[in-house]
Amino acid sequence: MDKKEIEEILKSIANYSCSLKDIPEELLSDKDFILLAIETDEQVFEYASKELRADKEIALKAIEKDSNMFKHASEEIRTDKEIVLMVIEKDPTMFKYASEELRADKEIVLMVIEKDPIMFQYALEELRTDKNFILLAIEKNGMVFMFASEELRADKEIVLKAIEKNHICLCLHQKN
Repeated sequence: MDKKEIEEILKSIANYSCSLKDIPEELLSDKDFILLAIETDEQVFEYASKELRADKEIALKAIEKDSNMFKHASEEIRTDKEIVLMVIEKDPTMFKYASEELRADKEIVLMVIEKDPIMFQYALEELRTDKNFILLAIEKNGMVFMFASEELRADKEIVLKAIEKNHICLCLHQKN
């Protein structure tokens, strides 16, 4: 593909007159093209080749423009603690797309629940069943009580700590 054709495709992306699904396969595997295209429309990242969605430079560029692009990144990118921390700082709802390994990382989980306790539901079960961790998490935000294991939601110490932190937890406990 010659330079003029590439420029036309980039222009059509900028004008939203080109469906991203229609970008030629060879360009979706071209790092230079993808980097340029992301400047115009970060959604191009979703259609980039598998190899390029694993490229840290490209992934960061797309994610910095729109944190939702994280969900289209490769497993390698979603396992990169530095990237995951950056993403959840910007948008904690992206935690659910982090690798299992990082959804079991106590530092990351505590950071996420401070920003959005609902995301605790995506933490691995080993954390949601760990009494000591639940007590620590409740210190950050009492609402994580909702996503503790059933056994821990019946634990008197956990219930009292959750209610102390957030009175809404009393209602949640009474529903159980």
